Amino acid sequence: MTTTVSTLEMEVQPVVDGNALVADGSILRTPFGNAIQHTSSALIRSIITEFEGKGDVVISNGVIEDPKFFGTLALLTIQRDYVERGNDDLTLAFQQCMLADPTLMCIPGPEQMQREAAYGPIRSWLDGDYQFLRTYTTQTQSLAFETELEAMVDAKVHAEAGRVIKRISRMYQRLTLEERTVVMYLYAMHDHNLLMAMSLVANPRCTPAAYASGVVAALMLDSKVFSDVRAAETREAFSQYESDAAIARSYLRMAAGSNDDQLED
Repeated sequence: MTTTVSTLEMEVQPVVDGNALVADGSILRTPFGNAIQHTSSALIRSIITEFEGKGDVVISNGVIEDPKFFGTLALLTIQRDYVERGNDDLTLAFQQCMLADPTLMCIPGPEQMQREAAYGPIRSWLDGDYQFLRTYTTQTQSLAFETELEAMVDAKVHAEAGRVIKRISRMYQRLTLEERTVVMYLYAMHDHNLLMAMSLVANPRCTPAAYASGVVAALMLDSKVFSDVRAAETREAFSQYESDAAIARSYLRMAAGSNDDQLED
């Protein structure tokens, strides 16, 4: 059954495990049937606030179908349907996901040095591990189609790469559910930029602007570095990445039960 409600008909209702989003007396659910609820009432209330001014809310069989946009509801849905159940890509295949990170890919020429200048948040967080991984992925990339030369990558190097990746994977698993949700969303939406996403939640120095700069550099969208990119494209990409990162940081603040500006945007 499909119904239409206004935000005035939506409310936050206390439940056994926290606070739920309710409309017409029923708890609303995610597409996978999980209740839209969280321990933070501020986080649930923000969903209602985000729908204000966007017209009526269309609900089909207890699931919000329209309007759709990136915000608290999108993040909470990922958390409830995937992260809490260990079904997110990063839990299932962390190594493959990380080795596809564009910040680990090198390109020939001086442009590479300019790209790397934007990866400060990753370097200050991972220190020598990042440099090792970048060297390792560059080396294995160059040998990808030269099977007879793969032996040149020492077995000890492969083993150390495995240990470094496992260490970073454990860092991911130690994050809160909300932090993993943010990392998973940004990784999926911003072309596999896993290390920048993890830096945003693990490195206090990584602001949304620093995050956006890193992603723009990784995806070679900086018009000051690549002549085939228009300045307008760079501005649009930076604005989108920065906005998404700011929304993600807001989600973390609300999940922690805080609405202050402790995490600067």
